[in-house]
Amino acid sequence: MATDKEQHSAEERSRIEAALRKLLESRTFSAAARLQDLMRYLVTETLAGRGDRLNQSSIAIDVQGKDASFDPATDSQVRVEAGRLRSKLREYYDEEGGADEVRFELPKGLYEPRIRFGAQAVGGDAPARPTPLPDSAFLPPHPPQLPDSAFLPPHLSREGDFAPPHLSGERAPAEEQIDESIFPTTWRARIIQATIVVLALTAVIFFVMQQKPETKETAAGPTAQTEEQPSLTPKFDGAKSLAVLPFANNSLAAENAGFFADGLHDDLLTQLTKIADLKVISRTSVMGYRDAPKPIRQIAQELGVRTVLEGAVQRAGDRIRVNVQLIDGRTDEHLWAETFDQVLNTTNVFEIQRQIATQIAAALQAKLSPEEQGRLAILPTRNIDAYELYLKAEQRLSRRTLDDMAAAADLFKEALNKDPQFALAYSGLAESAYLRNVYGGMDRKEMTAIARPALAQAFKLNDQIGEAWTVEGALRVLEENPAGAEQAFKRAIALNPNYAQAYHWYASLLHESSSRRDEAFRLTQRAKELDPLSPLLRANMAEALEGMGRMDEALVELKTAIEIDPNFEVAVNGLAYHYLFAQGDIPAAMQLLAPLTRDGKNFDALSGMALGYELLGEMRAADKWLQRFLAQVPEPSVREMGLAYFLYARGEDEQAVEHASEALKDKSKYSSQFRPLALAILRNRDLREGRIAVSKARYLAAYPGLS
Repeated sequence: MATDKEQHSAEERSRIEAALRKLLESRTFSAAARLQDLMRYLVTETLAGRGDRLNQSSIAIDVQGKDASFDPATDSQVRVEAGRLRSKLREYYDEEGGADEVRFELPKGLYEPRIRFGAQAVGGDAPARPTPLPDSAFLPPHPPQLPDSAFLPPHLSREGDFAPPHLSGERAPAEEQIDESIFPTTWRARIIQATIVVLALTAVIFFVMQQKPETKETAAGPTAQTEEQPSLTPKFDGAKSLAVLPFANNSLAAENAGFFADGLHDDLLTQLTKIADLKVISRTSVMGYRDAPKPIRQIAQELGVRTVLEGAVQRAGDRIRVNVQLIDGRTDEHLWAETFDQVLNTTNVFEIQRQIATQIAAALQAKLSPEEQGRLAILPTRNIDAYELYLKAEQRLSRRTLDDMAAAADLFKEALNKDPQFALAYSGLAESAYLRNVYGGMDRKEMTAIARPALAQAFKLNDQIGEAWTVEGALRVLEENPAGAEQAFKRAIALNPNYAQAYHWYASLLHESSSRRDEAFRLTQRAKELDPLSPLLRANMAEALEGMGRMDEALVELKTAIEIDPNFEVAVNGLAYHYLFAQGDIPAAMQLLAPLTRDGKNFDALSGMALGYELLGEMRAADKWLQRFLAQVPEPSVREMGLAYFLYARGEDEQAVEHASEALKDKSKYSSQFRPLALAILRNRDLREGRIAVSKARYLAAYPGLS
């Protein structure tokens, strides 16, 4: 028997038209003239072969009399009417039309009605569709609790795993509420179920891998030391907390302006963060006070510290003078002050930093272990030109744009040309390559070819660099070595107990394991304490809170991140996806995302616009944005999974299987990130065909730790 997507015979068309007349003349529809018009239009267009063209714009113009300026992102009338029509259809088939052999369905998010004949009209022989699974590149990673089985289609209870929109506590208007009676078959449901299931599956995999940690290290990386690690969340004496404000530049010559004072400030911060008995606020949070000075007491309160260090740098010819003073944040009392006047060379610059760090520790009565004293005494380079290039590179890298990251890489290389023994520059080069890959400016193969040799050389020269161990941990995550990654992150924190990024990236690893979610949250909190004005860490905290179902708190963190930096796209993306999936406010999400798509480099924004239009039923617009996304993404596996995800969500299962299979072949590109989705799409095909053993064998081949 023909379905709604096939050409109907004359006899079927006659039955459809008769069923439509009966429905429109029923008591349920007799008093709803606008819904009659809408239903008649949808069925007529479908029978004419134009059902795939139905969207909000065509309905608004042809049925509601609107003009071509209609914008579905700001005008919800079509969605409201469609919601009312779905409710009326349910009411009709629950009562008058219960015995109808021809039924009309209007799935949520779509405007082409589905027409069911005979037993299919009452669900007799309609095959159950497999539960969809998603691509975490398109949806925010908020893993739920583990499902009963990783190999059987999950059962989602209405009161359990699925949280409907409008989580602020305010009930959504009736016409906008989720239609749970058709939940298993709607496009919107596919997206939400997708979010839940694939991330639960990822949690299963990482949970098992955590229970069976690998002991063999990656060939490219060093072996992490196995001595007992200090507590990752130490209890700090409030008196031993410190914020180092950006140093003032008092140099007269134009060539001395800016970067040298900033670089000296950065390096001093790095030295201080190595002292475990101090709490030192990160660079990101203190830099905002350079151009917007505030009273010391206010700064101390905003950053949550007891003391504040101010300083000034003056460079003249071959001389350098550094003035510093330590101030009590409660009383404005000067606790310690010193002036350092030296000939400008790397030995003296690093000696000044060492003396400042040790004297601050003494002033705050912080314990300084022999190991920490030894690390403070290490001279990174003896070449002043290499050092200045390194300072410039670090400043460019901190801006986190693709152009700045590329410029930073070039500066690190120049520094290494000046001093091939400069371990910190090798570490910086590796980090710049990794970040360019993360932000979409370099594929993984190219990144690995740069980062792995650079890190290996850094460790060969000096294996006591916390920043290098942090990058090592991140690379091991990509290499599917979570146990080795955890060792690296622990080593980084032991060497640099105040390095917020190490806590941040370590938390991201643990967040994948449902059994360690609380530990991950504590690490995220610790990172935010060390860098309270970092919009990135605020956005990361929001993600963790969303994963715990604490949506109101997550919303506050996202809005705070944007208040700190309105141009920080990670937070804007996060807020848009929060509106999209936590609150169901599609127009608000798209208004945030649209400005971020102009240069085509924000892949989350491009995919978010595609999802938004898909949810609005604007399939042509969704396809346009999907094509823009696919054209810009450098990773082949991301493109394949993007196609697989959208095709599967639309019910094009066989094509989705083809693209998922292609993604699985590309083992060098984000395989750990997208493998769960690809396997799940193939799994659903296998389950539909009764090949459970084949599906399980595929999972075990991909994840031996599950056996």
